Amino acid sequence: MLLRRTSSILSILSTPSLTSPASRRLYGMIDKRGVVKRVYRNVEYSKGNDGYSVLLDGKPLKTPKGQPLLLPTERLAAVISQEWAQQEEEIRPHSMHLNSLAHTAIDNPISETNEQRVESILQTLSGDPVCLRISEPEEFFVMQNEKWGPLLEWFNTLYGVSIKPEIDGFFIDVTEDSLAIVRKKLSRHDKWHLTGLKFGVDSCRSLIIMSSLLEGVITCEEAVFSSLLESQFQVRKWGRVEWGHDVEEAELWNRLSAAVLFVTAASE
Repeated sequence: MLLRRTSSILSILSTPSLTSPASRRLYGMIDKRGVVKRVYRNVEYSKGNDGYSVLLDGKPLKTPKGQPLLLPTERLAAVISQEWAQQEEEIRPHSMHLNSLAHTAIDNPISETNEQRVESILQTLSGDPVCLRISEPEEFFVMQNEKWGPLLEWFNTLYGVSIKPEIDGFFIDVTEDSLAIVRKKLSRHDKWHLTGLKFGVDSCRSLIIMSSLLEGVITCEEAVFSSLLESQFQVRKWGRVEWGHDVEEAELWNRLSAAVLFVTAASE
């Protein structure tokens, strides 16, 4: 199972979905520390005419904007139900990545169209770390070519483009033709796929790494390693910083695995 608990930039602690009087009766009561205490006992999901709903003690969940939390597939409803079922005495929204991503897809808090979502993802390509190589130290340059070279080659083959790495630069020059090809393929996806993809890309700062992970070219552990390549080089050279590197890797692992699970569960 790809669910683990970690902090998330999509925390919804301050949203009406948990702090309104009606929501407190459903989810739990807020104590003096601002922590929501769990009061519901049963978590399940059901199918309706417009999609799947997650039920807490028989009552359907809603989004922070008060919309019904209607999900496109049974599998997505099942994994979000599991997130709620795994909450213990205290409800920790920051541990529920899939629930938060569903809120984002439905509520669309910054009013993005699918075209805008695609453009936002495309903007990261010119600064994709997989394409930006540092020539010194030489050992790190070799490591970049070994780890990132095959991913860039795979990405070029997948999309039928010819993106080349930049040495000691800050950006790569992606041609308009290449952008148009990638844009066309990304535009085929719906809001659910694009929401999960964007979350993954923002987490690892790389469309190439996230695409490789979604297509099964690399594992989540390999995606984390590739995303934190410079840090991994420093670890090999100087050793690990106690807890520091472990926390960073664990957080990224959780975000990337949640992004993959959200995309795949929403499409089945």
